[in-house]
Amino acid sequence: AGEEAVAGPLERAWAHKFAGYVNQPLLVGGKVVVNVSEAETNYGSRVIALDPVTGRELWRRDTPGTYFSAPIAANAGRVFSINTDGVVRAFDIDTGAPAWTTDLHSFVQAPPVASGGTVFATITGQRASVVALSAADGSVRWRQDGIPLDSFSWPALDGERVFLADPCGDAYAMAQTTGDVVWARVRDFNGLPNWHPGIAESR
Repeated sequence: AGEEAVAGPLERAWAHKFAGYVNQPLLVGGKVVVNVSEAETNYGSRVIALDPVTGRELWRRDTPGTYFSAPIAANAGRVFSINTDGVVRAFDIDTGAPAWTTDLHSFVQAPPVASGGTVFATITGQRASVVALSAADGSVRWRQDGIPLDSFSWPALDGERVFLADPCGDAYAMAQTTGDVVWARVRDFNGLPNWHPGIAESR
């Protein structure tokens, strides 16, 4: 364990060249899972699982939609993708078998995050919205609308909360189980930050 567990010289075990654009890889369920665009000129993408030892492709599933990607997250034995059209798809990590599809009917720019059997997606708009979906069946557990953050806000998690922050320095923390706002940091009209424990206030 520790630093002694890594010894050199390191050698490349394998390489896999994709024709399209590649989103962030996940190392989960004994696999390397990526979302790859169909090609550099075609809309749509696919989720592909690779063997981490050999690089051999284990399964692939299409994630069609507008633009070139459907970023992924993983939890509870499943991989979740969401495209810019707001279509969320769940696949079994072991086999790639489709589990469910939920259409949020919204524009989505941020990748999903997942923990504790829940998938969290951020919807883009004049104000952000966060939707919590069941990892088991894709049903909506809660939705928090009207969050006054920049449309490029990406979600993050700790053990209990969902966080959103934007480039302007505003941030929100919501309870993962209910979506209730735990605290909010929003600027006043002078650009100075205000803290609002448990209150979702607009600017």
